[in-house]
Amino acid sequence: YNVFKRDVFLFKILAVSQLVLHYFYAATSGFTQPVSVLGEQVGPVDLAMVLGGYGLSIYTTYQLGVDGTYFGIELGFVKAQKNYVQKFPYGVIPHPMILSQCVALCGLYKNALFRAHLPWLVPIHVCLYLIHM
Repeated sequence: YNVFKRDVFLFKILAVSQLVLHYFYAATSGFTQPVSVLGEQVGPVDLAMVLGGYGLSIYTTYQLGVDGTYFGIELGFVKAQKNYVQKFPYGVIPHPMILSQCVALCGLYKNALFRAHLPWLVPIHVCLYLIHM
């Protein structure tokens, strides 16, 4: 299970790093413009969605604990009931981990340059997240 968790962290870091790289690539027109142009390209709603989504995801991970986040209960490594966390965001937001990821991805997708660069990326990810729910 520890190897599984290590691999999950590694692939999550790689995935988010790729998203950020593609976002910067699209917003700077293929890195031909300075990064300072991001201030003009990124709207406040976009930024709030990305930071709020990933922030809620991090807080949800804190509430569940790392073992509870990555199928520890389902795989039998954490001896707890499925609904052992009763604090916010649980009981307030349905499936907060999945929905927070979807909100963050949609925040990235609000940027027209990012949408033009990778039009299929976010819709496919959101669909797969929703199937997982």
